[in-house]
Amino acid sequence: MTAAISISALGPLRVWRDGVPQTVGSPQQQALLAALLIRDGRVASTDDLVTAVWGEDLPDSAVATLRTYVYRLRRLFDGTVVSIQNIGRGYALSAGRADVDVTAFHAGVAAAHERMRAGDATAAAELLSAALARWEGEALAGVPGRAAEAARARLEDTRVAAEELLFTARLETSGASAEELTRLTELVETYPLREGFRALLMLALYRRGRQAEALELYRHGRALLRDELALDPGPALREMQRRILRGDPDLLTAETGTGPTYLPADLPDFTGRVAELAVITGALVPGATVGITALPGFGRTSTAVHAAHLLAAAFPDGRLYADLSAPDDLAETLLTWLRLFGMADGELPATATGRATLLRTAAGERRPLIVLDDVEDPADVAVVRSALPHAAVLLTSRRRHHRLPGTSWVTLRGLADDESMRLFEHVAGAERAAADREMVRTAIAAIDGAPLSVRLCAERVRRRPHRTLRSIVEELTTELHDPYAPLHDDCVIAEAPMIRAYHLLRPQTARTLRFLAATASCAATVPEVAAMLCGTENTALTALDSLVDLHLVVDDADGRYRIPDPMVQSVARRKLHEIDGRTEIDDAVRRAFNPPRLEIIPAPIRV
Repeated sequence: MTAAISISALGPLRVWRDGVPQTVGSPQQQALLAALLIRDGRVASTDDLVTAVWGEDLPDSAVATLRTYVYRLRRLFDGTVVSIQNIGRGYALSAGRADVDVTAFHAGVAAAHERMRAGDATAAAELLSAALARWEGEALAGVPGRAAEAARARLEDTRVAAEELLFTARLETSGASAEELTRLTELVETYPLREGFRALLMLALYRRGRQAEALELYRHGRALLRDELALDPGPALREMQRRILRGDPDLLTAETGTGPTYLPADLPDFTGRVAELAVITGALVPGATVGITALPGFGRTSTAVHAAHLLAAAFPDGRLYADLSAPDDLAETLLTWLRLFGMADGELPATATGRATLLRTAAGERRPLIVLDDVEDPADVAVVRSALPHAAVLLTSRRRHHRLPGTSWVTLRGLADDESMRLFEHVAGAERAAADREMVRTAIAAIDGAPLSVRLCAERVRRRPHRTLRSIVEELTTELHDPYAPLHDDCVIAEAPMIRAYHLLRPQTARTLRFLAATASCAATVPEVAAMLCGTENTALTALDSLVDLHLVVDDADGRYRIPDPMVQSVARRKLHEIDGRTEIDDAVRRAFNPPRLEIIPAPIRV
């Protein structure tokens, strides 16, 4: 039976046979395989291959050694669809139907170009995302020789061009998400002379109401081009600057339709939330307000954006988005919306309320859908309502706001186990998840179905194909429970929303959360919390109620307050040990539990 074979070159050069990693051989043998692989079936002469392996410093037995390497590679691929053939005075590698990541990458990019020419930017973006996901670092990492170096450079150029096309496709169909904006900024910093990335970042910033930053980006690029190359910006970059200066409303509308659309991109692999989405989309009619609240990292924003994309047909007058996480965001957003409704800048008011008055005139009787993300002050919703009284408003917030009467609230919990499993399989790959499904369930249980954490855990599994699921889950468990354990980058990303939520707490409320995590069960009654804090029961109850409103704590039927989410527990423990210290923690627990009823967290072992 023919064995399944996979060859990976978009990263270290690796070969798998029936899913089992194979030894490719010495660096020189790897250089030979790379030289054959990158020719995509074309013949390479013996002289070219010898140069590819050793360069100008040839050993006396170069040709004989080359034949030995070919023999070993043939044995490696024996019984598979891959073969190395003698043709004339050279060799050619035929990959047949093998899974070769370089081939799949080039095919995906070529198909994406076809879809872009056909006007289907959405399909092009999906193809490009899948193609770029094949990369696992520097191509042919560690493979020596000039041929490998030249191949690395060509592949890197193709990857960069694919990323540029991906962002072009994304911005043709939607605004840039926060993550995409960060990635675009990184690409401009890495390739400062590449005008395509700079123009795309200018467009993305402009669509988020950050016109001044977009124009500053142009000025910096122009100065850089003049200093480095004595050149002026190209026509595409100059045209982007001119259109931003004149407030071209066509720049702001990413999707076609009768009304303006200004939304972040939808997640292509959005999973679950069927019941919640049914409630949200059913309640969103003109004039209605629906609120989504949840713990950070549980998908408030992605669910709201997904709902807005689902409701395209129901809101032909437009769908608009505003991120209200910064104090001055609303005024800038209203300026963007004024342009979308065709009002030129002129002498516009500087305040949000003044711009809302103009917007009411510009929008007239239109009934768009408005997504207000990260609402902290209910007054912002009132300003939007005054500008667009007939709109449907979908807002996200850390807590329910009682100053928004008539709002229908939906609370997002962790994904159900089957939903978490589907998301994990989509990100990590079905075969990888199937290798140890019980361990996947353990990981899902450890992070309580938080979508961001499930996604990041699955990405760690996908990026580490040679590590067992068990070792990754054990590592994750250590990071969650040991307040001194070093964190991987993905855990830092997963914790970031919780850290931001923690820093928004009042000092006494933050201290209450920390000491609630001082016991192994992360649970205590009001008198026990008061004893730990050396405060009154009334003060403790006030802080605990605030934490319940923010979904950081739940109040159980037995009168105990508990931190249910593992990520909140982890953040609270780390802050506890960082701020309060071991002696104060032990004293607080002994004051509350004398004799101790709960296990005190053991001191972590420092390695």
